[in-house]
Amino acid sequence: MNWLKKQGAKNIILVGHSRGGNQTAWYASEHDSPIISKIILIAPQIWSTEYAEKGYKKRFGKNLDTVLNNAQALVDDHKGQSFLDPVDFIYCKDTKATAEAFVSYYNNDLRKDTIFVLPKIKKPVLIFAGTEDTVVKNLDKKIDQMSPQDNIKLEVMDGADHSFRDLYSEEIVESSVEFINSTQ
Repeated sequence: MNWLKKQGAKNIILVGHSRGGNQTAWYASEHDSPIISKIILIAPQIWSTEYAEKGYKKRFGKNLDTVLNNAQALVDDHKGQSFLDPVDFIYCKDTKATAEAFVSYYNNDLRKDTIFVLPKIKKPVLIFAGTEDTVVKNLDKKIDQMSPQDNIKLEVMDGADHSFRDLYSEEIVESSVEFINSTQ
């Protein structure tokens, strides 16, 4: 954002997909800059500690708490840059990551849940959800459970998965252009 401001940008539209969609929403919820005009979120991440724990156990056959507690102990001991090697991290088995990175990704920070940060965004937001998304499941239902917000528009694409391939990506482009050009 600082670089864009230095370049003279006056109208910025933030766009993010999946984890990047959450990070985009998180940023917008904490930085209500006048040069950010709109936000587009494509299958933004939703988060719960329970879901993370179940997913870790299913993917790697290990309890997340054990690894997270060890990583947190290193961070608490000012050794956050120490590598956990090997460690199972995100989608990678037997990789390496710093204790800080592990804690940052797996700790219970509600801001990693797009549903938590959405009410704090003041700008117009367009969200895309796919009915066949197995990564960000039931996004549309979770948004429907929120208190209504005039600045949030949800588009549910029947049959779209997490990647919004083929015609779905074209629909995203068309809807995004329409949203960008709208007066909302």
